[in-house]
Order: sequence, then C-alpha cells, then structure tokens
Amino acid sequence: MSARRRVQRGRVRSRREVLAAVGASAAVIVLTAFLVWLIRPSDSSPEITDISETTVPSIGAPTETGVPATTAPALPSTAPASTAAPSTQP
Repeated sequence: MSARRRVQRGRVRSRREVLAAVGASAAVIVLTAFLVWLIRPSDSSPEITDISETTVPSIGAPTETGVPATTAPALPSTAPASTAAPSTQP
C-alpha cells in the first residue's frame, strides 16, 4: 500500500480581500509611474554634454559675490593626545 499524501490548502480569501490587495498593488504601480514621469528631464532643461564646459573656481579666486572661495575647515589631528603631565620649568 502506498501512503496517501495530505494536500495542504491555504486559507480561502474573500473576494473583498483579494480586490483590496489588487487595488493597492495597482495604486502603487500607478503612483510610481507618475512620480517617475514627474521627475523626468524636460525639453526646457539645459543639456550638458561636455563636462569641460563647467568651471569650478579655484581656491582664493574671487567668485561672483566678490568673496574668495575658501576650503572646508581642517580636520582635527589624528595623533593621540599626550598622556604625560605638562612639565613645569622654573
């Protein structure tokens, strides 16, 4: 005799539950497509094909405002702090 296999069935879902899931999925797809369409490049946006056309002011060169460009503040030293007590010389 061969052993019979029991077939497990998933829970039967109501029509309302299935329609809600399908509707939510469709809404996500439509919203995603709309947002992608919304952020697309438009015909009126400038097209930069050659990055050599863009210029970056050098450090210290005057900018449009007349104030020289500066660099970011320097990072703190990575050297470990001294553990020796400061010397007191007479």
